Amino acid sequence: MAQPLRVGDRVLAEGDLHGTIVVDIDAVEAVDGFVAADWTYLGKGLMVETDEIGLVHYENRDDVVPLQDD
Repeated sequence: MAQPLRVGDRVLAEGDLHGTIVVDIDAVEAVDGFVAADWTYLGKGLMVETDEIGLVHYENRDDVVPLQDD
């Protein structure tokens, strides 16, 4: 069974975007520097700070997968 995604986790999104989960809208949790309540208007999902294109909202948690430590 897959590990649940949590704020601070490094993830792969859309197949080629690498990033960090900075806000979990469902759990109303955020990493330091972000306020979870600021994003609740989006309804659900995750905010991911991608290395390539910046901050992206993913409504469906299945759109991101955890990166494995090598």
